[in-house]
Amino acid sequence: MSDVQVLFLILACVYILQCIGWAPLESEILRIGWRFRAKVLPHGLGMRFGQHKLFFLNPFSPLAGAIVCDWFPPVRTSDEGSSAESNPPKPGGFTGRRTIRLSGQEKQQIRSTGKEVRSAGGVLFTARSEAYASFLAGLLDRVRKRSPEDRDRAFEREFEKMFDTKRVTLRLEEFHAHTVFLRTACVLLFVFLFLIAPVLVRLRGLERIWPVLLAYLIWSLAWIGWSFLRAHRALYPEQKEGRWQQVMVLALSPFSAIRANDVLLRDLFCVFHPLAVGCVLLSNEESRVQAEQYLRQSLFRMDANLTSSDAAMRRALESFLAKTGMPREELLRSPRRESHNCRTYCPLCLAQFVLAEGECPDCGEVQLRKFPPDSESVPRDRL
Repeated sequence: MSDVQVLFLILACVYILQCIGWAPLESEILRIGWRFRAKVLPHGLGMRFGQHKLFFLNPFSPLAGAIVCDWFPPVRTSDEGSSAESNPPKPGGFTGRRTIRLSGQEKQQIRSTGKEVRSAGGVLFTARSEAYASFLAGLLDRVRKRSPEDRDRAFEREFEKMFDTKRVTLRLEEFHAHTVFLRTACVLLFVFLFLIAPVLVRLRGLERIWPVLLAYLIWSLAWIGWSFLRAHRALYPEQKEGRWQQVMVLALSPFSAIRANDVLLRDLFCVFHPLAVGCVLLSNEESRVQAEQYLRQSLFRMDANLTSSDAAMRRALESFLAKTGMPREELLRSPRRESHNCRTYCPLCLAQFVLAEGECPDCGEVQLRKFPPDSESVPRDRL
């Protein structure tokens, strides 16, 4: 193997590292392709690293990225009483959530500084990104201005906006319109680095062709940096901090420039509920599975001190499911018995047990439910 071949192999390995992403354990990750069709990343496939999980993107498509969506954190005000800290992560992908503690008589504006959501009393919440912190700060500040009697309804109105699929579609169209040049430049740079450049070096030799290669590389990086700056200003007008730093990273690193589309995709739908995003980007069957998962988590997750924001989110979720033609009764129906010996099942993870009663050992303090008398079992030849 020649020195040039070794060089391109090393460059390919460095590029592979750019295809590794991370997100908090409680976040929902949707892999999205160049046709804007998505797949939910299974909870079991993400490698856990501390309080985050790693995921891998398709290295052969610069336009294939990941959308990170978040379940809105519980908000507890001082007039709701005190509670214990968030529960630790539970097996099966249902993790504990950090709670925002808000003073019931908060007078000062709630604002975001970087990834921190702050009030006069200090830091309320540390978000995963600046865009999500700005969204949380704006929502909490609008709710803060309401009276305690109207706060529940204020939360519900805000959550209803998070389930607006029309706004999700408009956001997607906005992204497509503002990233046409950027997406084209990323694809051309990828083809240049891993196809055209190796062929030219093989045919003409690096000593003869390097000025041309360098000139095209500089021009391509400048094009991507300019296109990214325009798109970022249009898609994230309030997120000014760190914008130019990101442009400089893209201008100095060809591999980061190839994946520039990922940076814009990551927080594109941070103001929406993951289920609303899934209804637009996923297939009907996958969005139905996602809806069942979120409904079961909302209803059966053990929370002895349910906050008013959790209750408002549950009402908004059930209202959205009713409007989209996914009845609650159908989503919550019992699974088919794995055998005649199974007498109960967990309503959260759907694991089946021979016990007559008890709690699910995997989900923790979730009461088991009995199968209906007329429920059928899976035939033995299918087990």
